[in-house]
Amino acid sequence: MINIDSLFKKNIHKISDSKWYYLVNSSKLGVKRNISGLVGLLSAEEQQKYIRLRIPQDRRSFLCARLILRNEFKNHYNISFDEPINFNNFGKPVLLKRPDINFNITHCNDYVAVGFSELPIGVDLENVVNYDKKQILELSRIVYHSSEVNLLNQSSLAKAQYLFTKLWSIKESIIKAMGKGFYIDTKTFVINDILSDSPYLSENIFDNFTILNYMINDEMTISISH
Repeated sequence: MINIDSLFKKNIHKISDSKWYYLVNSSKLGVKRNISGLVGLLSAEEQQKYIRLRIPQDRRSFLCARLILRNEFKNHYNISFDEPINFNNFGKPVLLKRPDINFNITHCNDYVAVGFSELPIGVDLENVVNYDKKQILELSRIVYHSSEVNLLNQSSLAKAQYLFTKLWSIKESIIKAMGKGFYIDTKTFVINDILSDSPYLSENIFDNFTILNYMINDEMTISISH
């Protein structure tokens, strides 16, 4: 019998009693030893999705995310382990029978993050970009507000690479929390105080999201909006 609780218990990060997220490096879970048993815990539809994934890293990420979801549904919400996960018109995962349960998934390289909350939540992982300054500014003019572009323009290359990534990760986490995909123009809202550990929306044009952002290592950042 595979104990999913013990597999992931060291990867839980509590924001509050009603908000938490998992951050897992799937390459270090040792899932290869129990791969058949772990895949067997997925629903028949999920097993087919797993099989269709050809890249081992993608398979590990998918497996970890789905096992975390199933385990939390069962233990925290008392929902069947094989409750089907659906997606709204913008690609946000939902439970049709329990729309009150808010969760979100992201993965990047070997890392997988899954967030849970009593209110809408969005999570996003991003590698810090290695663009040169010209590329950063060209892309920024397309996706960021003019004030954010100015900040990047005034920054050193290394700082601009970090801030470009941090801005994108935060904005994507907000959009994912709202569940409307990139139908929302990322240039229309500003992330204020982006240099601090507590960035926030400068205008309350959306729900009053709280933003968390951390560097996982020197190459990756995670954002949680809830």
